[in-house]
Amino acid sequence: MQYNKPPLTIQDQVLLLQRRGLNIPDSQKAEDVLKTLGYYRLSAYFIPFYNPGQDRHEFLTNVCFDDVIKLYHYDRRLRLLFAEALGRIEIAIRATTCDSLCLMTSDPFWFQGLGNFKFDFDHADFLKKLKVQLAFSKETFAAHFPKKYSNEYPPSWAVFQAIDFGTCSTIVQNLRKRQLNSIGKHYLLDNSTFKSWVYCLRVLRNHVAHHSRIWNRIFSGKLKHAGDVPSTLMETLDKPNFEILKGYACVIEYFLRHIDTNSDWWIRYVKLTNEFHLRAKHDVIKRKIEHFNLSD
Repeated sequence: MQYNKPPLTIQDQVLLLQRRGLNIPDSQKAEDVLKTLGYYRLSAYFIPFYNPGQDRHEFLTNVCFDDVIKLYHYDRRLRLLFAEALGRIEIAIRATTCDSLCLMTSDPFWFQGLGNFKFDFDHADFLKKLKVQLAFSKETFAAHFPKKYSNEYPPSWAVFQAIDFGTCSTIVQNLRKRQLNSIGKHYLLDNSTFKSWVYCLRVLRNHVAHHSRIWNRIFSGKLKHAGDVPSTLMETLDKPNFEILKGYACVIEYFLRHIDTNSDWWIRYVKLTNEFHLRAKHDVIKRKIEHFNLSD
């Protein structure tokens, strides 16, 4: 079947929503929002308010445009909160990876050593892509190092300031067991759990960095449960939460507890979630919003 829906003006988009039963008391305000956010971006936040079991996208009774916008802004605040935490974790993992491998191998250029990586890893392709990243880096050392030194690459501690988290995750996923263990032990995690969590945080980070919806999303990265993790928080990480934000939040809090014992991130996450849960007017939304006790 060919897609044949025509483009609509902003005014027609408002009329379409009204025909579908959405209460819009201020059409001009709705038009302004649609101009800056886009109908298709907001459409993911319409879905929870639709009458279930219908293909016509009709809204539940008494749903207002403001209900949708409040849900959108809740998701935006979640992204900001998660971005803060992910930034701290990314920096910590990059530093731990670099320092652990440098000390273990006594080699500041360990990433060039094929023996540090799994047999099936395309090491040559990795180095080629790394060289491209360094060439486009705006870090001061990237221009300074090749003028002063003859090495093909800067040392690891400089490289890890230039690479993105995706590249760092690729390195973690493809290290040999002994090399990987030298990193994971800093977080009291076995190799498979550490790899799983780093990959999943990379997936979440990409959604956050591209301003994608993270509320009510099933993520492509499936968290591995670590039964021996010494944290009561991990009791929350059961199977229903392996692919949703609640599980990812638990993993973030676990890393933050190792990075900064004074972190209040979990308290702020619970507060934000509980506030929205209490303010949500519709049961269909309340059922999709986690409600925590601060003791969780």
